[in-house]
Amino acid sequence: ELFKQYEKIVYLDCDVIVKVDIAKVFQADLEGYLLGAVHTCAIPSTIKHNQEVLGFTDAFKSGALLINTALMCREKVRERCFQLLEEDMQRKAPKYTWPDQDVLNIVCKGMVRYFGEEWNFITGPLNPYASPESTLPSELLREHLDIAKKRKIIHYTGEMRPWIYPDVPMGDDFWTVARQTDFYDDLVTKLRTAMTKRRENFPLYNIREGSDVVLYGAGEMGKYLWTMIQKEKNLCNVVLWVDKNAHVLLELN
Repeated sequence: ELFKQYEKIVYLDCDVIVKVDIAKVFQADLEGYLLGAVHTCAIPSTIKHNQEVLGFTDAFKSGALLINTALMCREKVRERCFQLLEEDMQRKAPKYTWPDQDVLNIVCKGMVRYFGEEWNFITGPLNPYASPESTLPSELLREHLDIAKKRKIIHYTGEMRPWIYPDVPMGDDFWTVARQTDFYDDLVTKLRTAMTKRRENFPLYNIREGSDVVLYGAGEMGKYLWTMIQKEKNLCNVVLWVDKNAHVLLELN
């Protein structure tokens, strides 16, 4: 409605890098379609979410959209989305955990033109520390990696983003662009701050839920990790704690 003077508009999340001229997707025909988008990945947790929340699995990701402005207005998409969100707010436990994506999928169902995955390539499934529920089965992961070679829009999803974890898959794409910006120095400063904070939190982030772990060292860091693991009761099982000064461990227990 804000840009109804334009026939089409491209919407992009702020955590994307565009590798090609965006005009290529802008030129796509949307006659009869509300949106142009990319299917959600077959990640187990995503499939489960779509089935339980949407009631169907043929869903799209909302992070990169080609929008048919005139048809969106005629079909009153905004009003219908807001109505669903308002109804959800009345529930004791809201079910739309991805609010914009969930309601847009419900309202726009059957009126979406789907593009290839390379037009909204998500990096989350490539996270080496992701749980099985948050990544792709091995066969689909190989397909995902093949698509990565022709990626046109990279969407940094999941907890590990390149401005916090610079060595994540396709992090180089982000930093190559970042170096060309006027705020590159600010990004580097924020990265250093994040890395300092991560010295304590990063090890916990790498622990797979339900796994058996061995803690090495009972210094300040070791004590901190022990305390955090005790708070996260279902995180993991500490099967061994090693320190040169065993009496420290005896005192803690």
